[in-house]
Amino acid sequence: MQRNKKFLMCIAGLGGAIGSTVSVGLSIADSDDSVNLGMVTESPIIKKMNLDLPLLKSIRVIGWDIKRDSLYQSAKEQKICPAEAIKKAGNKLKNLIPRNAYREESGSIEEWIKDEARYIRQECDKNEIEQTTMINLCPTEPYSTQVDDQDVDWEDLSTIKMGKSGITLSRLYFRLAIEAGIHFINYTPNIAETEKLQKLAKEKGIIYCGRDGKTGQTFIKTVIAPAFRDKNFNIDGWFSTNILGNNDGATLSNEDCRLTKRKSKSECLKSILGYTPGGEDSEYGHQVHIHYYPPRGDAKEAWDNIDFTGFLGHKMQMKINWLGQDSILAAPSILDLIRILSWAAHNGDKGLLSEVSYFFKSPLAPNGKTAQHAAPDQFNQLINYLKNSPRAESIN
Repeated sequence: MQRNKKFLMCIAGLGGAIGSTVSVGLSIADSDDSVNLGMVTESPIIKKMNLDLPLLKSIRVIGWDIKRDSLYQSAKEQKICPAEAIKKAGNKLKNLIPRNAYREESGSIEEWIKDEARYIRQECDKNEIEQTTMINLCPTEPYSTQVDDQDVDWEDLSTIKMGKSGITLSRLYFRLAIEAGIHFINYTPNIAETEKLQKLAKEKGIIYCGRDGKTGQTFIKTVIAPAFRDKNFNIDGWFSTNILGNNDGATLSNEDCRLTKRKSKSECLKSILGYTPGGEDSEYGHQVHIHYYPPRGDAKEAWDNIDFTGFLGHKMQMKINWLGQDSILAAPSILDLIRILSWAAHNGDKGLLSEVSYFFKSPLAPNGKTAQHAAPDQFNQLINYLKNSPRAESIN
């Protein structure tokens, strides 16, 4: 049974706010039930299925970062997790130090990927790991770098050079996952899963999913928009703005990086409603703004104004003010994904796992199919997948 086995989570961006928050949670999971809050796999509807999902205490963490501070130091500096939780997790976090993330000055990409893949395999052998999954938490990359990789030969690592068109850090970590034969979750808006890399991943027999974790404003948007659609109101305009002051906010203060994020956050409405608020040619019917505001730190605030038309053409509005802790919202979803990918692997699934679209702003869809964005429909898709899989039937 999975419950008696060990799992490895490899985090690209381990020392960041989300990586350290996940690590704190896992370190105290066996003694603090509050770690389960926010986890879909701990919700009543899934708990009733009695699925054999990995215990949180069975998940070990390694990863990479530019900073080499211990996770204890990172968590203390970021001040996101409660001080008591950090103190309680202290001994485990002090021994958790990120490995060197790849930089241009790191030298050969081929050597780095092969060395890190070897390290992952050694960790698996040494700790008797049953299954390994990589989480991409790299910073948002400039939109100008998200170009097609048609001229990149991903199979021949000796030809891969940073600075070459089509090669980005997120794609390198996906390629590392493929080299190591481990599953891959892209929690960023970066286009890591190019057609070439998806093909390689499927050939290697690994599972991948993404893109861009959906936890706050976009999550609420994909809950509210289907309700307006089903009530047959007409959405005349939807104005969204965000303020945040963490490292993610600092990255998004760059206009080119901000465009990558805005593209991801802007996809959902047309898909859900069937039309673009304000008309197909309108630049202003659905607006998404992101502002770096250092005093707010990791406590992101989002404001939404919805203008809509109802019976007899009456004009109405709805206002939403969302105040959420970015990393506290993201961490449980990442743990959910680790558990669900474990379930999928034991089912024998390979390639794209589109059934987890509930967790993403810009979910990947199989070729020829349209991505699902409405949260209620995404949730039903997830439940049906878990309920109807062969292993679920044998358990229930």
